[in-house]
Amino acid sequence: MTARNDDHGGGLLRRMQIFIDGLLEQARRHGVNSELIIVEWNPPEDRPRLADALRWPEESGPCTVRIIEVPPEIHSRFPYADRLGLFQMMAKNVGIRRARGQFILATNVDILFSDSLMQFMTSGPLDAACMYRIDRTDVSPDVPIGVPVAEQLEFCQQHVLRVCTRWGTFESGQIRLFAVLKRGAIKVVAQRSVLIQLALERARHVMGRVRRRFMMGFRPEAVMLFLRSLLHRGLHEVSQAATGLYQAIAGSLKGFWRRATHPLHTNACGDFTFLARERWFALRGYPELRMFSLHLDSVLCQMAVIGGAREVVLGDEMRLYHMEHRSGWSPGEAETLTARMSAQGVPILDYHQYRIWVNEFRRRGVPIIFNGEDWGLAQERLHEADPVGRVRPGLVPVGEHIQT
Repeated sequence: MTARNDDHGGGLLRRMQIFIDGLLEQARRHGVNSELIIVEWNPPEDRPRLADALRWPEESGPCTVRIIEVPPEIHSRFPYADRLGLFQMMAKNVGIRRARGQFILATNVDILFSDSLMQFMTSGPLDAACMYRIDRTDVSPDVPIGVPVAEQLEFCQQHVLRVCTRWGTFESGQIRLFAVLKRGAIKVVAQRSVLIQLALERARHVMGRVRRRFMMGFRPEAVMLFLRSLLHRGLHEVSQAATGLYQAIAGSLKGFWRRATHPLHTNACGDFTFLARERWFALRGYPELRMFSLHLDSVLCQMAVIGGAREVVLGDEMRLYHMEHRSGWSPGEAETLTARMSAQGVPILDYHQYRIWVNEFRRRGVPIIFNGEDWGLAQERLHEADPVGRVRPGLVPVGEHIQT
């Protein structure tokens, strides 16, 4: 994740403190062998660094903490640096590039994980062929601080504002209705899938009978051997072409049905995108485009799936709680956010251009790789600190943590 001590959205340090305390406590409780990487991008010179501004435990347990700093002089190299204090996806790439784990979760600093989600991390082997996603549950920002994470999670359960799902965002008053409709939709989709499969099988059977009938009905006498051979070859080629056409149409229908009933879950995906390390590296991380970060996390998810990853949306019992704040993405803030970037002259990826890219991915059958081999500031020597009792001063050589 990435952050800077600029009070983004109001109460940033408070939200970060809740997140850090909760994560480290749960990692100890569930024995999650992990590392928390915070990329401190362009830290303000007039404010303390995050290592000094936040409270840290004496021991981090099985989750080590690493704060990697990208200084202002590097930030200032990029266009619009005077209007954007943080390039979110570039910053996350810095952490992804230097992560040591076999699986890497890209998330944000105002999150609480449910215990069932943390247990999933240690319940068995994760699948490197999958991209794990989850619904985001937005909750009141008044999560109590300085109390056990169990109390915080109970508060979150009782103060839900909305849920961001693959089918859209539902406010608190709509959640129960959505749950009912979702259960009904699953049954309908299952029934329709069976019916479509039966229809396709029936079409394949009928096509075979028609092909055999034609081949038998046009079989001439021996004196017409030449014409029979010619006709047989012609019918065979027509049959092969028809079979290929059928398979193409059936594949397109299946793909269309899949996208219609199970659209890729890109809603609030910046808060939870969980991939194997090799897949992050194959994609070269998030697109490092010099613009505001809207939709760039969705582009990464599309790249991953087109590149062969299988999307797995974790179940409802696994909750990802997001503490509400100003200036973040929500249905009510989306237009305000876009207007503010436009007024500042900062480029933003609009939804129309995003769909053009997605359609191009599908047409090619492979994702477009936006970044070069130096993605994640691979060539930069960045300062790294461990705030939990152990501080490593000086620069970290690039070769220690980065593998190309």
